Amino acid sequence: MACNLELSKTRSDPGRFGPTVFAILLAVCAVAVVPQIAFAQDDDFPEFRPTPKIELSKDEKTTLDGQPDVKKYLRAALDLMDARIKAAEAQNEAGDFDQMLENLGGFHALIDATLEHLNKIEARRGKVLDTFKKYEIALRGFTPRIENIRREAPDRYGAYVLKLLKRVRDNRSRAIEPFFGDSVITERKPI
Repeated sequence: MACNLELSKTRSDPGRFGPTVFAILLAVCAVAVVPQIAFAQDDDFPEFRPTPKIELSKDEKTTLDGQPDVKKYLRAALDLMDARIKAAEAQNEAGDFDQMLENLGGFHALIDATLEHLNKIEARRGKVLDTFKKYEIALRGFTPRIENIRREAPDRYGAYVLKLLKRVRDNRSRAIEPFFGDSVITERKPI
């Protein structure tokens, strides 16, 4: 009977082996699980494609520089943007994702150059609100097309396309800013 009491005392004494056994079990679990988590993360985070060059081609520069007035400039810029998006859509369907990103980079350069040009004209002359409106409406039309490209492209190319969508949204906001400036509403002189 005395033996049974001693044996039950050691089993019920949590302070004697509890922390040591718990530490050993925790170490074994960590050694078994951590490498599996590390290998699983390699598949979850694919290598991202770096951003493409955001610059106009020589032909695009000469086409835009040769436009005499702001309306023709905008029309030429919108045609060039549409050509870039069409090329990106075709390359996305064909699976040529690197070239697709290069065309989207050219589109990015076109929207920035067009907005910059319109702002310069607006600062000099003023009356280009209609052109800003057409530019904003055109950008609104490009957004779903870029979103379709993003959905169909692999995830590793999506980071730049999301950045481009944000840039289009920002340019749309900046294009309508002249409508809400101080110069739109004229102050009346008191009688």
